[in-house]
Amino acid sequence: MYWKVWIWVTHDGIPHIGVRGYGRDWRKYAADCEQVAGNQIPHRVAALTPEGWRIMTPTKARKMGYYAHRFNGYPL
Repeated sequence: MYWKVWIWVTHDGIPHIGVRGYGRDWRKYAADCEQVAGNQIPHRVAALTPEGWRIMTPTKARKMGYYAHRFNGYPL
């Protein structure tokens, strides 16, 4: 059984895992958010799209040519 966690990216492109410390207002800081199983975190990136920062798979970000950050802090 996998636990679901929130991953999100700020409007500045900073990826976050979890919402602890942000209180109930954390969504106002988020450009995009997604709830995923913990083992799926390595399979998501925060990508800079023409519409702003979005969460997507690394494969999709590479195919579209977007600049992306992994949630562990390293670039794609």
